[in-house]
Amino acid sequence: MRWDGSDPIYYGEALGLFKKLISGTRTSFEAKKISYQFKNGRLGLREVDILEESGNLVALMGASGAGKSTLLHVLNGSEKPSGGKVLINGIDIYEEPEKIEGVIGFVPQDDLLIEDLTVYQNLYFSAKLCFSHLNEKEIDELVLKTLSDLGLMETKHLTVGSPFENN
Repeated sequence: MRWDGSDPIYYGEALGLFKKLISGTRTSFEAKKISYQFKNGRLGLREVDILEESGNLVALMGASGAGKSTLLHVLNGSEKPSGGKVLINGIDIYEEPEKIEGVIGFVPQDDLLIEDLTVYQNLYFSAKLCFSHLNEKEIDELVLKTLSDLGLMETKHLTVGSPFENN
């Protein structure tokens, strides 16, 4: 939204404010001075600090080779940082991974999206693989909650498609 004499208000910002009003458990995500050094000795990350709370959508942008994928791999637990800590609700994901099991999900770029399935179906099958201990109803509820949290309920029945197709 935009009007004369004021800064624009974006959908994500408004949604974030409304979500903060909803009572319930909040999840905090923090990266404290994380660094990462590749096996060849090259520095991939240098003292990165991040502090976010559930209900926010964060975009990670940068040029090719800037370290976006490296940062995501350290934040999701795939690669241990050379220094610093990654915390969820104050729990170090590398020191106590069993306490945050099932909290982090990571889909790299569009590699794992099946173009012929809907947004809902893609999330559903990913959830089936990640949360095999849940029954059908629990998986459906989890997928619907995730779609709602991401503001994607209106698009849940749309086919993902391919960037090479005109839909």
